[in-house]
Amino acid sequence: MAEVNLKIQVQALQPGWIEYETNKYRIYVNDDLITERTWIWNLNTVIEEDIWIEVPPYISHIVRLESVLDPKSIAQFGLRNFRVNNWPKPDWGGAKTQLSFIIE
Repeated sequence: MAEVNLKIQVQALQPGWIEYETNKYRIYVNDDLITERTWIWNLNTVIEEDIWIEVPPYISHIVRLESVLDPKSIAQFGLRNFRVNNWPKPDWGGAKTQLSFIIE
């Protein structure tokens, strides 16, 4: 197993009134729930998650963002600025909810 540091930013993509709802997001690595947070900020806020995990090397691992929304909410969240052990990964502009990485 390898100890790995993941840094990833979570951003609300819509709607403009999101800070008035009680939406949440969850971050999973593979199928393990790492964190759940209530989004209480506006669209201009970006939260950086700093995650330490142990995973086997040489296989693909998945970081997944899952939204837990208020009924009737249209909120969307995205991931951006993903770094694995301080090495940047390609940035897809916050629209992705799932990213992968391999530790060598």
